[in-house]
Amino acid sequence: MKIVFVRESEVQELNPDIEKSKPLGATESCFIQLAQQLSFQHTVKVICPCKPNFYGKVEYIKLPNEQIILDLHLSLFSPDIIIVVGNPRLLFTDSHLYKYKLIFWQQNHPLELIQYRIHELVKSIPIVLPSEEAKVYCQNFYKSKNIYGIYNGIRDNFFNVIPNKIKNKILYVGSLVRSKGFLELLKITKLLPQYDFNICGSFDMYGYIDESYKKECMSIASNNVTFLGGLNKDELAKQLSEAELCIVNPLVGNLETCCVSALESMAVGTPVIAGKHSIIDAIIKHGGVSYSENLQEQIRYVLKNKVEIDKEWVYQLSYKNIAKQWDDLLKLVCFGKTVSIS
Repeated sequence: MKIVFVRESEVQELNPDIEKSKPLGATESCFIQLAQQLSFQHTVKVICPCKPNFYGKVEYIKLPNEQIILDLHLSLFSPDIIIVVGNPRLLFTDSHLYKYKLIFWQQNHPLELIQYRIHELVKSIPIVLPSEEAKVYCQNFYKSKNIYGIYNGIRDNFFNVIPNKIKNKILYVGSLVRSKGFLELLKITKLLPQYDFNICGSFDMYGYIDESYKKECMSIASNNVTFLGGLNKDELAKQLSEAELCIVNPLVGNLETCCVSALESMAVGTPVIAGKHSIIDAIIKHGGVSYSENLQEQIRYVLKNKVEIDKEWVYQLSYKNIAKQWDDLLKLVCFGKTVSIS
């Protein structure tokens, strides 16, 4: 099968090497990993902001500014299917794409995509959500069954790292922005002086920094808070494997459709606090607790009471297993074969 991934992104020079040295968001890391995994059985090309090159068997092609050049690349390759990742803008601006079979891999919550007419889009092409829970939510939201759920996978290095727990070490993972709940965490750190809070993330959101929010956060950060900045995948795996608890975007609520950081925390044996009456509550129960209104008490509870992690469930989210589900879906969309996508 010939597969093309198309990704519009603010991140420049995307490729499989970049995550070895720089932090990447879940959307970027997930499509890069999946493209590499599918290339073992299929011919795969990626069109995104990058320098043209081959990475393993995957050819990376720079996303052109002109639609006619994009159409030329696609015409020369003649793919069996195109997977549009994350940003659906192309699906509403380039009518040439509709001569091919398409899938929109929707990483965002529907309320984050209100500027797009996805209710119309879902009538003509399949949409894939990054979890089973998000699939059910979006089937109801869009009033359509043309929606599938395949979990965002867990990178292999998180399964391979050896846990080396450091007593009282807590890791926060996520963007340091208002919507994620980082400030709420900082407000209680001084009330929990016995714990060391390590912050993995950046105030920089695609080149924009909310300076007033950053100033407010830094002004209340207590002595038991350490800022680690953004981490590459190996550094993040090490930090997670040392932590006794991981806190992930506690205020994000229903806008979170999967939360790769929570899954990767479970993979290294570290329980998580995440969610808050959200789509992902059912995911978090496999290795943590959903955020309640009292984060301080929840931290104490998780660190004093053993939270079991369903290692068998987590292992099913390795990219080898996730790629099999994608392979089944692609066969269904391209050739109409009856398959079980689970």
